[in-house]
Amino acid sequence: MQSFVYINSYNAKILVFQNIKNNILFYIKVPTNIFVSIKNTTNFFFHSFSLEVLNSFLILLSKQVSILRFPFFIKLFLKGLGFRIKLLELNNTRFLEFKLGFSHVILLKISSKNISVTVKKNSLILSGFLKTEVGNLANCIYNLRTPNIYTGKGFRYKRVLLKLKDVKKT
Repeated sequence: MQSFVYINSYNAKILVFQNIKNNILFYIKVPTNIFVSIKNTTNFFFHSFSLEVLNSFLILLSKQVSILRFPFFIKLFLKGLGFRIKLLELNNTRFLEFKLGFSHVILLKISSKNISVTVKKNSLILSGFLKTEVGNLANCIYNLRTPNIYTGKGFRYKRVLLKLKDVKKT
């Protein structure tokens, strides 16, 4: 992880963090009464005359840094005969191709480069450092084919139990 401080035009100190793959940046505004010194891209020191302000800032900083270290994963499974998922890459743009039993093929563009997608048979693993982006993409995919309440065919989240209805017997 790389970090650096820059001062914008409003004389506000902004601490910038970038993960190892250099694809995620986030900014934290440093309060004016906290002094920051950086020796290199990984070592930095904070100093303040008020311990309360310094502690609250360091708590906020530790939460933000933990986001960059541990990616967020969502696993989706596709249940159904003849349903297929394929990952395509055309002109540096990634697409997911779905065959979900409809009369047409569904192409879904993955607009964010921060999300990595892994396809194995009928399972899909989405991972990224921003929980909202990964969750929004997973929800969009899940809504393409929600599970049937009688047969269970469709997309399922890995750890969500699906209660099926009983078939009416005559």
